[in-house]
Parts: sequence; structure tokens; C-alpha cells
Amino acid sequence: GQAEYSSDAPAGNVMYVYKAVPTITLEALPSTLLSAGTKTLQKFTISSASGATSWKQMMFSIARNADGATIANCNTTACTGIKLYQGGNIEVPGVAIASGDLTAAGANTITVKFIPTNEEQIGSGASKTYELKAMNVGGTLTAGKYISTSITNPSVIKTDSAQFAKSVAAAPELVYVDASTDA
Repeated sequence: GQAEYSSDAPAGNVMYVYKAVPTITLEALPSTLLSAGTKTLQKFTISSASGATSWKQMMFSIARNADGATIANCNTTACTGIKLYQGGNIEVPGVAIASGDLTAAGANTITVKFIPTNEEQIGSGASKTYELKAMNVGGTLTAGKYISTSITNPSVIKTDSAQFAKSVAAAPELVYVDASTDA
């Protein structure tokens, strides 16, 4: 038989290709005992098996129970009481922004967004371990009181980059992108 060809575009699913895929692994905390002073709230490693990975924002959920722990100097945009360290003792320059007030005790969950001054980079086949630290934990720290921290995942939906969206709008039949100029 002879093959037949159609000029109709075939139906299909949207496909994304990633140059690198990072892996985040949670690490054991130096201490799980809630006490006053500087405390590591979250420890994690980011690795990149193939291709370099960069990140420029990390979000954490911090949950507390009523009349318990507080974190000094962390009230919305003025959150200097939480810092991110790489390797345990190298401070990552940046700013922490909280969605609420951690300076007063309360049963709530506050999101803290950390934005580094410079994009953090993990080389291909490399990894970096980070620690999110509260610089001054206080309040009522009796049995049953807690601070629970997790890395948030606000969305699992991939959105098209601005360059891709513009290309599709301009020429939906054929898209060519010069990767060397696409930042």
C-alpha cells in the first residue's frame, strides 16, 4: 500500500520540554525540640541531575497553635526575623515577606516568601542544602506547642512563557525560537 498524507493538523496534547528538572529532598532538622532562640524551621536539598537549575523564589507555610510560639521581627513585609542559609552558615542575601504576623501568638498558617537578591543556581549534577531559620523564637514554648514548616506548592500548572505566548499569537502554524537569545 501507499501512505496517505493529510494537510490537517493532528490533534494532540500540549507538551512541555524542560532543560533541567530540580529535585527537592527534605533533610533532618538539627533539633526537633521547640525552644527559644535561633531555630532551623526547614532543611532541604535542591539537586539538578541534568542541566543547571536556577530559582528566584521559595515559599514556606508556617503553622502554629494558639497561645504558643512567636517569631520576632516577622510581621508582613518587615520580616527580617527569618533568614535562609546555604550550607548551614552562609546567609543567602534576600528578603522574606510574610502573609501575616508571626510576632504575636496565634493559631494560624502564615506563608513566608523568600526572594534572594540574586538568582540561586545549582549546577548540573550538583546540589545545595538550605536551612530556613527563625532568628528569635519566643512566646509560650510548653509541651504541645509547635511550629510546623513546609515548602508550599501553590500551583502545579505550567504557564507559557511570555516569549512562547507572543510567538504563538503571531504565527500559530509554525513556531521557531532561537534558544540562544531566549533568557
